[in-house]
Amino acid sequence: MRASDDNGFTLVETIVAIGLISTVMAAVTTFMVESLRATDQQRVMQTAIQVADSEVERVRNVDPASLTAGRVTGDVATTVSAQIPGLTAHLGDMEQLNLPVAGVTAALSLDAETVPVNRVNFTTYRFLGRCWQPPAGGTCAGPPGVGNRIVFLRAVVAVTWRAKACGDRPCSYITSTLINTITGDPQFNTNDAASPPLIVNPGGLATDVGIQVSRQMTARGGAGSYLWYSANLPPPLVMATNGLITGTPTTPGVYLVTITVTDANKLLNTADLIWTINPVPTFAAPVNLQTSVGTAVATTPPLSGGTGPFRWTATGLPSGLSIDAETGEITGSPSAAAANTTLTPRITVIDAYNLRAESTFTWQILPALVVSAAATQTTTVGSLVNLTTNSASGGLGPYTWTAKDLPDGLTIDPNTGVVGGHPTTVKVYNVVLTVTDKIGSSTSVTVTWTVW
Repeated sequence: MRASDDNGFTLVETIVAIGLISTVMAAVTTFMVESLRATDQQRVMQTAIQVADSEVERVRNVDPASLTAGRVTGDVATTVSAQIPGLTAHLGDMEQLNLPVAGVTAALSLDAETVPVNRVNFTTYRFLGRCWQPPAGGTCAGPPGVGNRIVFLRAVVAVTWRAKACGDRPCSYITSTLINTITGDPQFNTNDAASPPLIVNPGGLATDVGIQVSRQMTARGGAGSYLWYSANLPPPLVMATNGLITGTPTTPGVYLVTITVTDANKLLNTADLIWTINPVPTFAAPVNLQTSVGTAVATTPPLSGGTGPFRWTATGLPSGLSIDAETGEITGSPSAAAANTTLTPRITVIDAYNLRAESTFTWQILPALVVSAAATQTTTVGSLVNLTTNSASGGLGPYTWTAKDLPDGLTIDPNTGVVGGHPTTVKVYNVVLTVTDKIGSSTSVTVTWTVW
């Protein structure tokens, strides 16, 4: 018979109630934890989206004509693309411009940048490429293929961060945008029967800083008159709509230039060329050269800058030496007539634009380095050897001595040339004694040495 309700709960009922409450609270706690984790992940994702969108807007504010500055054709390193989930798919459908140009600061940085937001480090990567779109619209892809296509730049922005949900690889958010490379808006034309004009590409160009440029671009085919546009010309060069490029370059560097031409049907074509702007030529002449008579010479002044081909001349070289007019290499051996003289040669180099560099230096010609020693030596096994007759002259001391195939048990003093020791093996040796002077000239003598 159950007790009256006024008597309260039994122990069993209390234990069951506590168990039910614990189970419900555990479920609610798990739900709350997962809800907070999901909310936190969404918050971080929204921050990454904001970082990426802000970077895209910044990229779109860069002048398209200079956006490719500091970048040339080439794929991003696989070590980078492999660490950013989903990046390969975004880069695979365009011609990448992700290799740096030496000495040129990229308008769109090739370096990753990391910024902390709410205690999470977000790393931003920027990639650039070209893609081609059919006149009727559709997918912008690369390479251009055949037919009339309109070239666009595609900027890809990837933002990564670390989170447990993404495991060993970083989490990522990737977005991209197309950027028109032509000053005027493209006009699509569905006249498939017409062919676009073909640019006569001059290929690689090279110009010196300070040399005035006047280069007319040409094309063939198409219809009617042409209108020309350019992107990433070396500053401050400009292109007129008639295709004439003019100006005087001021900044050395290597520029990937995109040339675009449109005809009367609004059909267009593009061509890329590498334009190198070289600094004025300079070279460092040798400093206070010293050479011995009879010593072979092969030296080339280290040239930098200028545009080839180059023309080299030299005056006042030691007799027996000459300079190569194309390479600047000085070769030959100073003759005995130049011994004990100090000359002042002058070297001049002139580049393709008649810019020149000149330098004067001193060249001391020393007497020929000579080594002397007895032609033959005879020694008995075990006897004491102290050969002091080896001598050297000429060149520039101090001298260093070496010996090849000395009798077993003998050594040579590198500072004096004295050979000493006790021979141990009966044999006839052909010993080569070599002396080297302070400036690197060397000469040798062979001695027949009999041990019995």
